[in-house]
Amino acid sequence: MPLTADELALIERTGALAREVVAPQAARWERERRIGHEGITAAVALGLTRLQVPREQGGLDHSFSCKARIAEVLGGADFGFTMSLINTQNIAAKLARDARPEVAARYLPDLIAGRRLGCTALTEPGAGSDFAAITTTATRCPGGWRLNGAKAWITNAAQADVVVLYAQTEPGSKGRGIAGFLVDGRREGFIREPAFALGGQHSIGTGGFRL
Repeated sequence: MPLTADELALIERTGALAREVVAPQAARWERERRIGHEGITAAVALGLTRLQVPREQGGLDHSFSCKARIAEVLGGADFGFTMSLINTQNIAAKLARDARPEVAARYLPDLIAGRRLGCTALTEPGAGSDFAAITTTATRCPGGWRLNGAKAWITNAAQADVVVLYAQTEPGSKGRGIAGFLVDGRREGFIREPAFALGGQHSIGTGGFRL
């Protein structure tokens, strides 16, 4: 499907953001080994944290192709920053699409305003990204589920506290028992590990946590 006029205009404005904000600060973010929050703030002003969020929930309702082009434009300036931003957008879009209305209403405003970062937590120290081999468990308990395990090599984990986490609900069932859970990283029992030391691209915020 061709990009719309609005999408093309946003891609052009994103190019200016990449040149004027992201590229000049990328080296400093790398030296300081941190997520580029100045860039996130500028991206919020363009609507880049709500690209695929429906309009009725405060989003732009743009296409996947538009998101891919925006990632390409920003990635030329700083790949790590781009992955951090896109991951937060992806969590906002997923909550808008799949969460109960009261849950979406609680978390969406902070995500699309850049006040909180989001991440998807699948990868584990012993399983890598093998979906069927993850060992983090989810056990029913009064009032919901109890999660127990560890995640590693997660984009944005160094600071994200709105987490879509995948866990095993039926040990021994491989992929059949895997389910997704929304985890609030500000709650007790969420233990964040120090950000990982990488060969570069520290603005991606790679890290892990324990539950």
